[in-house]
Amino acid sequence: MRVLSLVSPEKSDIKYSVIKFTDTQILLNLSEEYQRFGFTLDEKEPIQISSRMSWTDLQYIISAVAALRNHGIKKIHLYCPYFLGARSDRSFQKMGINYLKQVICPILNSLGLESISTMDPHSHCLEMGLNNFKVISNERLVSFALDHLLKTRSAPDEGSSRDLVWLIPDKGAVDKAYETIKESAFKGNVVECTKHRDKLTGKITSTDIPVDVDFQGDECIIVDDICDGGYTFIKLAEAAKKKGAGNIHLVVTHGIFSKGFPTEIDQIYTTNSFQEFTQEFDRVHILNVF
Repeated sequence: MRVLSLVSPEKSDIKYSVIKFTDTQILLNLSEEYQRFGFTLDEKEPIQISSRMSWTDLQYIISAVAALRNHGIKKIHLYCPYFLGARSDRSFQKMGINYLKQVICPILNSLGLESISTMDPHSHCLEMGLNNFKVISNERLVSFALDHLLKTRSAPDEGSSRDLVWLIPDKGAVDKAYETIKESAFKGNVVECTKHRDKLTGKITSTDIPVDVDFQGDECIIVDDICDGGYTFIKLAEAAKKKGAGNIHLVVTHGIFSKGFPTEIDQIYTTNSFQEFTQEFDRVHILNVF
């Protein structure tokens, strides 16, 4: 399957040009080389559009689909590892809207795509709201992280048996976390934590670890789908340290990091699904998914 890459135009099998207008309109046209050499795209050949997803990217996707349709392409697949509005899977207040169900999904469904593939979605709402939806698990990222951690993590002190422990941030993450652990080659011990929020402000007020847990220097690994500001993981790391945890490692599929990389985390593993990371960081490891 050939790819029209909206992430890396230079790597795109299908060449195109983009015109940007002052009113924020974006116009995407397939390259004139197809007409110049009398070549047309085979309408029976499936094409995959690969893209990130923001409002700007969404306009690129719509334009790319229209351009391919103009050339007779019938089977178009969309690969977008991160999905716009991933956490807005319900209405958060009275008179509010369900952003995914009422805004984003209807737009994409109107394009008549053969498939829409997303990596490690936040909830099952996408599966219910999108036509021909396909899930890509986070197994590759978790393997990438564990391979590095198990090779490089600090050696136990003499006479100790320091372990690597899975930390589950809250009850909402339990099912997905156990799916990840089952798929992983490394099982280890599991600690389920509880997160409390102020119902009026939505702010996390505390993170509780079971009272009988004593990490005794064990290193901990947290696996989740999205890190935005990182407050959930900061509070969890602080609570674990108070319980005697050693290094805390975070494996997060979609790294937004709107407040930077949490300093409380020792090693961070993520992908470039949401953004490109133009700098190299000693404790941040990026898996390329494009």
